[in-house]
Amino acid sequence: MSAEVNARSSLNEAFVMIRILELIPQHRWITMTQIRNQLAANGIPLQRRTLERYMKTIRENPQLFPVKANMDSRPYGFQWDTAGRGLHFPVLGPQETLLLRLADEYLHYLLPSSVLSGLRPLFRDARKSTEAQASSRASSWLRKVKVVSPALSFLPPQISQQVFDAVTEALLEDRMISIRYRNARDRVLEANVKPLGLVQQDVRTYLVCQFEKFSDYRHLAMHRIEAATVSCVEFERPENFDLEDYTANAPFNYSQGRTVKLELLTDDPTLIKNLSETPFNTTQTIAEKPLEDGTLAWTVTVMLEDSLLLDGWLAMRRNSILSTTKTLVRDNREKAKTPEDKSDAPVREYAGVPHTELLVENHKIVEK
Repeated sequence: MSAEVNARSSLNEAFVMIRILELIPQHRWITMTQIRNQLAANGIPLQRRTLERYMKTIRENPQLFPVKANMDSRPYGFQWDTAGRGLHFPVLGPQETLLLRLADEYLHYLLPSSVLSGLRPLFRDARKSTEAQASSRASSWLRKVKVVSPALSFLPPQISQQVFDAVTEALLEDRMISIRYRNARDRVLEANVKPLGLVQQDVRTYLVCQFEKFSDYRHLAMHRIEAATVSCVEFERPENFDLEDYTANAPFNYSQGRTVKLELLTDDPTLIKNLSETPFNTTQTIAEKPLEDGTLAWTVTVMLEDSLLLDGWLAMRRNSILSTTKTLVRDNREKAKTPEDKSDAPVREYAGVPHTELLVENHKIVEK
């Protein structure tokens, strides 16, 4: 009976230790008071001395528990050492290991290093696992697949870890954030914004937001946000806002802010084969249209966003296309204006393309 009681006691202690480790963050310090309060909120009340005993065990076993302790001032703080090697759970299986290795390969040049820092321990464990099983089929799979980007490769801009943490926290909890933003013209603005979404375009990440006291939507380059502070003020997400709709109408993907009907005439069966297998979208139709000399040709009709990428695609296939026509269907640029903006220029926030810049003058948002 005594052995059974001891076993239960050991199991309970192991359970409490796991819950404590789960509460220790990677990129910020947490105090023992905060840990104790969160444990109590989860139904695990602990005396302070008991928690101190657990934390002492963690600190004395850095090889098993890679947790850093800031003992320079009270209250003491704790956080995971992402460079350390120690306990990791759950244990990765072959499928999880393979998925993480592929994610590591693919995301490495798509996201800033600060964003990936939280995943690096998992990536490292997955790499160690596949290296230890170099002869396994799962490990050999990495030599059998490759992701090739159709665009030019660029290194991602650096995003402040503090800014990324603040933006994602506010986005998750629907809270206002105060930001300091430096635009491409080196002008600085400070404003309160409602974070509504994050958009990844190539190697750049954008915050889609709504400025305080304005009803229109903007997207700001995350790497140009120099500081961000999460407010305690919550906000109601706009009922008419949809991220899918915004990205379709805003000038992402080098869009010119217009929806057009594209009609192209081609006599290239290979191009028709490719467009039949991978159409532009669900509105695309292909119809046979014999030419005057009897040559078989096809007309491709599709509704899509007018963009520099589309122009580039057409230019690359100019030897296969006999003619093209673009007919304006809808101008989406009005959705990207403030009430004060009377210009016809769309709002753009990417490199390499002429763009307008968001400035604050006399407490008004205007376009320059």
